[in-house]
Amino acid sequence: MDIDALEERVRARQISVADAVLHTPLADLDEALSMLKRHAPTEVLRLLFLDRITGAPLSEFARLKTLYFKHCGELGANDPQA
Repeated sequence: MDIDALEERVRARQISVADAVLHTPLADLDEALSMLKRHAPTEVLRLLFLDRITGAPLSEFARLKTLYFKHCGELGANDPQA
């Protein structure tokens, strides 16, 4: 997935931050979350990411948990909008 193209779609409101969090392939999610932090507060990303985790297959849980704590674990940390 081209993260720059995804960011342009988010900026142009062609895709919501929610859809980006929920539908970005797991392999690209780390980079996508880094980008999405520029477009949404950490608390919003945290809630959206929890939705993704609850609907994910068990085989993805360990990776999603790692990404959750990396990007959403500390509310306000690295959050320019906090």
